[in-house]
Amino acid sequence: MVQVVKGWLSGQFASRVQSASKFVEGKFNGMASSDSTLIFGDGSFEEQVQELVNYLARDLAEDARTSFISPFQTALLSQDKNRKQKTITLVLGAVKGLGSGSDKEIEGFFNLLYAHTLAAFPDEAGQKEQLLPLIHTISATSNPSLIKYRILTNLFNILPRRSPLRLQVYEALVTLATAQDELDLLGVKKTDIERWLSEWDISADERSSLLKTLSDAYSKRGPPETFLDFQLSYISSLPETSGDIQPAILGAIATVLKTPNMFDFDSLKKLPSLKVVQSTPLYGLLQVFLDGDYSQLSEWLSGNESSIGEFGLDRAGLEKKIRLLSIATLATQNVGKDLPYSTVASTLQVPATDVEKWSIDAMRANLISGKLSQPAQALHITRATHRSFSSGDWVQLEKRLLNWRAELVGVLDVLANTKQSRKPRGAQEAEVPAEKTVQAAA
Repeated sequence: MVQVVKGWLSGQFASRVQSASKFVEGKFNGMASSDSTLIFGDGSFEEQVQELVNYLARDLAEDARTSFISPFQTALLSQDKNRKQKTITLVLGAVKGLGSGSDKEIEGFFNLLYAHTLAAFPDEAGQKEQLLPLIHTISATSNPSLIKYRILTNLFNILPRRSPLRLQVYEALVTLATAQDELDLLGVKKTDIERWLSEWDISADERSSLLKTLSDAYSKRGPPETFLDFQLSYISSLPETSGDIQPAILGAIATVLKTPNMFDFDSLKKLPSLKVVQSTPLYGLLQVFLDGDYSQLSEWLSGNESSIGEFGLDRAGLEKKIRLLSIATLATQNVGKDLPYSTVASTLQVPATDVEKWSIDAMRANLISGKLSQPAQALHITRATHRSFSSGDWVQLEKRLLNWRAELVGVLDVLANTKQSRKPRGAQEAEVPAEKTVQAAA
């Protein structure tokens, strides 16, 4: 991606760097996926630095302005071979905020400053030393969030694709968006995060740090499903010896348990590090929801009352969720069959008159599909969702497929025999039996 650094127009900053960041209808629309090539336009280095300094000094009184500009003039006139580096370091050190310009001027100022900083400090260590304080300065200002999003995003895009400094810029963006309750503005996508983490030259601890930043952000401001997604990635990034892993796993378990419409426990069950929390009460509760019923939940509740408040759980919510999951389990065992109301009532420990209500709730939760029959006092199951898919479930699925195949062969045989009976005898002798056709295809 080519980024052009232009000259000055009528004493105002033009857009010095054509950034790949965009805001569409108030929403951020993507980060650059390739490295930038800077092409400086009008004006010499000295002229462009003078404009940067003039912008910083614009609100000063005349005497103070002269005193402020003097060190930069001295640096520009120096014959030192590192003159450009020292001059840009002086400019960076003088930045205490975003200045008093318009949004266009602010963006142009920082784009030009970024470009000269990267040109003067091509090595990663130098860029980090010079730009990290600037990121903190931008983040800490009281300016409206939108302009801060823009100039931080421009920095992200102008940095080399593999630059570890992109991590600090993105963390600053996430922290800003979280504080403003504007996470949706960033358009965070897990696929982008995974790609960046594979590209950036950062340590395992730094990868974990970003994932924790995202999971913490969504735990406060985002949907629980997104929080869980990043929390599980964060957990997977930690070694089992980490002191942070147990609270992270317990937090993920608690989120699934207390979120009313969250019924998928497979992602937790498959965590390799789940064994770290085996001795905790919450692990026992997770096992109840993986394959237990209302009776087992009642037993757990009677012995672990303190854990309910500790993890923000709700007794009524837990009881409702286990009953819905219990209906789903009964339904998976009776697909294509009638499930008696009495069986449901006994499993859920509710009156038979409440079975239809619970069945409808399970349908609304998309756990089962079926048809209620008051005369037959039964629920005919047409579809059911497994709590988790174990090896035993795969065996059961294989049996069902084999039975379905055998039934299909029978249907094809009937159709073939019917077809043959309507043909002349000579044509019948030339036909291949339907069963052999199906077997050959298999």
